[in-house]
Amino acid sequence: ALQTVLEKAPRVFLKAWKKIDDVSEHDRIIAQELHDRGGDESIPLFARLPEPYVARASPKSKAWFVLPETHRFNTLLMRPLQRAFSNAVPLLPAIDAIVDLRVPVVEMGCGSGLWARMLRDRGVDVIALDLYPPGVGGDESIFDQAHIPDIQRGGTTQMVETVSDLSERALLLCWPFDEDDCQRGWDFEAISLFTGDVLVYVGDWKGRT
Repeated sequence: ALQTVLEKAPRVFLKAWKKIDDVSEHDRIIAQELHDRGGDESIPLFARLPEPYVARASPKSKAWFVLPETHRFNTLLMRPLQRAFSNAVPLLPAIDAIVDLRVPVVEMGCGSGLWARMLRDRGVDVIALDLYPPGVGGDESIFDQAHIPDIQRGGTTQMVETVSDLSERALLLCWPFDEDDCQRGWDFEAISLFTGDVLVYVGDWKGRT
């Protein structure tokens, strides 16, 4: 479904720039074409928005130049899909790499539990935790349903207190990002408190990666 959407939506919707000068000529042409279709000359070609989830915001700047439609695109489409599934698509090579570690896993910030489910389907022992896990009762929105029934509610403190064999597990962090504290977020705390030897980090090549 996401692939179909991305094929129809201009890739420029997924981009953000720190400076207008960073916009490529190709993206500028696409942006102008989209702008001309709207017919409202009062709308700027690019808008400066504090949207750290549009791109991986650096600690020094949370404001980016984006298309005015980018905010709507993220709010109405990308964010619900990320909530329903995952911030990162669990591709087979990534799952294979974790399976090949041959160790049990604890996943912090597991979201809907999609990665945990796919790993369990491959025989991996996974304990999944999230501060705000989705429901499992059946009455939830399709964008707020868990893929596994036993996500533990909690953060790094709960990880240390409840996972008795923590040192024997790999710590899985899938696209961790704290918009309120991007320099010292919960992922930093999780790594600091983790007593094992294996860290699996799924995320962007910028920022804390």
